[in-house]
Amino acid sequence: AVVGNAERMRLVELGSGTGWVGLVLSLNLPGAQLTLTDHPSAVAHLRANVVQAAASKMAGMTAPEVRALDWNGLVPQGLTGSIGSIAGNGCGGSGANCNDHYQQI
Repeated sequence: AVVGNAERMRLVELGSGTGWVGLVLSLNLPGAQLTLTDHPSAVAHLRANVVQAAASKMAGMTAPEVRALDWNGLVPQGLTGSIGSIAGNGCGGSGANCNDHYQQI
């Protein structure tokens, strides 16, 4: 998809895993505010990958924010304001219905 001016665009990725999709979005949507989320037990690994990518000075990348998101909580802790877009990469091993979660958020 072609995206116009990404400034002020807000995107949350659910179940970011290694952060690969979110980092690619960061490179392709300069100026967008991205929040990558994953289960609390996976956040340290996700954060380390984001820090490593930012340290490598990937041209044009705005480092995304990383937050914990337990599928039972639905909204990432500390996330406020409106969300313009949601990206999801399945619901992992939670056994949850992804569509129900996306609609509730």
